[in-house]
Amino acid sequence: MMDYEFSEHAYDVSKERNIQESWVRLTLEKPDKKEVKEDGTVHYIKFNQRIWG
Repeated sequence: MMDYEFSEHAYDVSKERNIQESWVRLTLEKPDKKEVKEDGTVHYIKFNQRIWG
């Protein structure tokens, strides 16, 4: 399991976009794809549409 904290910004943006915290946790813990950017940030991507329904 990854060790992470949600920032206030992350909570605010997720709420505005109707993204459930459980969806974010699932994507971070079991991504379908990870993209490491030049600046060192990592984008975690989930393609499985079943979690959105």
